[in-house]
Amino acid sequence: MLTMSVLFAVLTCGLYSQTPGKGKIALIQATALPNQDLFMVDYDPVKVRSGVSVHLDKLLGLFEKAGEMGADLVCGPEDMQNIGSYGLFIDVKDNETGEILFNSLAVKVPGELTNRISAIARKYKMYIIAPIYEEEGGEIFNSAVVFDREGKIMGKHHKTVIPIMETWLVSTGD
Repeated sequence: MLTMSVLFAVLTCGLYSQTPGKGKIALIQATALPNQDLFMVDYDPVKVRSGVSVHLDKLLGLFEKAGEMGADLVCGPEDMQNIGSYGLFIDVKDNETGEILFNSLAVKVPGELTNRISAIARKYKMYIIAPIYEEEGGEIFNSAVVFDREGKIMGKHHKTVIPIMETWLVSTGD
């Protein structure tokens, strides 16, 4: 069963909301598709990237839905790429790049994924917070990328307190 949801809250806001005095905040969550479990005999490395792509398409569709509903700010779920579990396998290489699988799935900011998110923010004139695994300067960060109403990246935050399972491959932010 596929579960997707957009949760709304209307808060009294100041200058930056679309409606003076009120702002709509949307929180999105989609049930993750099953990852290719590297412990299972039916693991197929060819399906990893397509699974990530399908999951991202679901989430970006929810960003669109929130925009259609008039959201001022949309917050995505942590690990939008749905790749966190691959970080447990530090010895598994990506067939395409030869890198550690988890590292090869992290994205550049700006890049193709952030360009897609930017277009949604611009189309609906809303802020978006997109939590993604990012590759920057040879390191991987658990990042929250913030987009303004014009789709420009306002900034990003590299997570400073990371769970123990991320410490093998994810760098701590500052």
